Amino acid sequence: MHKVRPLPRRASEASPKRHGRPVRFRLKTGAIVAVAGAVIAGSTLVEAAPSSAAPATGTDVITTVVGGGASTVLNNVESTAASLGSPLSAVVDSHGNLVYADQNDNLIQVAAATTGTFYGVAMTAGRIYTVVGDPNGAVDDSGPQLSAVLEDPNGVAVDAAGDIAITDTANNVILFDPSVTGTYFGQPMTAHVVYPIAADADPTEAVSDQVFNAGLQSPDGITFDAQGDVVVADTGNDIIRLIPRAAHTAFGQALEPFTIYTIAGNMNYGYTGNGGPATAAELQLDSFNGVAVDPRGDVVFSDVDNNVVRMVAAASGSYLGRTVTAGDIYTLAGTSKAGYKGAAKPATKAWLDIPQGVAVDAAGNLFISDSANNRIRFVANTTGTYDGMAVKIGDIYTVAGNGATGYVGNGTPATSAELNTPSDVSVAPSGALVVVDSGNNVLREITGGGAVPTVSAVKPPTGPTTGGRKVTIKGTNLANTTAVMFGSRSAQSFIVKSATKVIAYSPVGAAGTVAVEVRSTTGVSAATTTDSYTYLLTASKKNRHRS
Repeated sequence: MHKVRPLPRRASEASPKRHGRPVRFRLKTGAIVAVAGAVIAGSTLVEAAPSSAAPATGTDVITTVVGGGASTVLNNVESTAASLGSPLSAVVDSHGNLVYADQNDNLIQVAAATTGTFYGVAMTAGRIYTVVGDPNGAVDDSGPQLSAVLEDPNGVAVDAAGDIAITDTANNVILFDPSVTGTYFGQPMTAHVVYPIAADADPTEAVSDQVFNAGLQSPDGITFDAQGDVVVADTGNDIIRLIPRAAHTAFGQALEPFTIYTIAGNMNYGYTGNGGPATAAELQLDSFNGVAVDPRGDVVFSDVDNNVVRMVAAASGSYLGRTVTAGDIYTLAGTSKAGYKGAAKPATKAWLDIPQGVAVDAAGNLFISDSANNRIRFVANTTGTYDGMAVKIGDIYTVAGNGATGYVGNGTPATSAELNTPSDVSVAPSGALVVVDSGNNVLREITGGGAVPTVSAVKPPTGPTTGGRKVTIKGTNLANTTAVMFGSRSAQSFIVKSATKVIAYSPVGAAGTVAVEVRSTTGVSAATTTDSYTYLLTASKKNRHRS
């Protein structure tokens, strides 16, 4: 029997209190549910006839890539033949495979992009496979990955090495599944065996900084940072927490394994603190509560019941056109008023309605699953173009969904499509977007409708290790550029001049030669002999970019 996840209540709606804060409910019901524009019968989904959609402004096309079928087989089945059980979150790994949390089936699954062995499982492209979870197993959420018993896993994250982190939400546990044998989070671990890295052995449920007496309450969204730490939305406690993989310093704190750290929220339920220390702020988290880390290391999260997206600055500097101070909290999008308002206007003046998933691409652009508005929204980190749209830094735009509730639009521009309470959004290495269309029990992908970019020239081909060199990139199909990479680092900024020319400012780099890669909504440029850029130890100051 499938569970139907209701939308979170808005902050203005009355609800009973627990420990001075609202109680969150999970509704269980039968397997047949009628929704506007679609019918879900045992999670088999039938696309409805189109409604009067708003005109599309972008060229990206949306398609269903997982789910929508009738098959109840949960392993080694064609991805679009499967019937999913309320997926809440998804991420694309470095191989292009789609990893998602199937909440009601209590599984972590992979839709394989290529044929090979991933997460210890042999896979064929175009089919789905279980990589963590056994719904018929014993009552233990640790052990061999295909024997672990999960209960309502809401969140999943994958790092570059192929390690998996999971919020085992109903069990109030954070799990880790390493790709290779080694020591992680202070524990010796065996590859493809699931281990708890944060839990609650204290029956009083008191919040503690000890990882195994953490007092977690319905942990939700989860992600890795660049150091391999795990960042999680501790939704029931209204705090954002960090579990360090190894000893280091972050957010002004000296971090040690076996300790869990609060980086945002004071456990009081409210909306305060902007521009001040993040740990003094009041939050109103609710399920599904997404969390992401941007290229600067800032932690971005949805403050669901406040109808805003907020960030904790990892370092002082600038993000989305505003000045930020390390350790402080800021609202990036939304005013706390529920609704839909503000297209092509400053994101901090826009209205959101139950924002859930968040994602940040390599260029620092922010994506939001604006769930009750049935839209995916986008906040630009640079002024230029995105998907053929002229965009301004800090302004908000719609990149998918026309606002109607339903299941319409596969094979058409994403902004013409109907969605049904999308709970999460993820950015693939290629720049494509993956949307967890939760109310429709499907995963949908948004890809460009044009050709893949190419790079034919990089001028000048050299620059200082300190970065800031103005570099002209020439090629083809560059109009929808979403990021410019110098090796593994994103350009400081870039401007799309035309379909054949992009101006980028080089990031800081080590002495040596790297490939310049252009990422766009249509794909990623292939490596060639014409895309090299060499970092030199010294260069004239006149070539340095001033923002």
